[in-house]
Amino acid sequence: MLILILWLAFAVLVGTAANARGRNGLGWLVLAVLFSPLVAGVILALLPDLRTRAMLEDIRKAGQSATTRLERAESP
Repeated sequence: MLILILWLAFAVLVGTAANARGRNGLGWLVLAVLFSPLVAGVILALLPDLRTRAMLEDIRKAGQSATTRLERAESP
């Protein structure tokens, strides 16, 4: 019984970590319950953080639009 409780607790932890990394927390929870929280956690740790990637793309787009506005302002 203790193993089942720990299995589910670690699966919830994997789902929470997946959600914090911009992934589907419920999907990762189910994956961790069906296979193994350890395996799912390792795979999750190896995948890139989607929220960081999205923030970097937003910063890049903001920089490009600022550069475009600056170029328009400087052109006669």
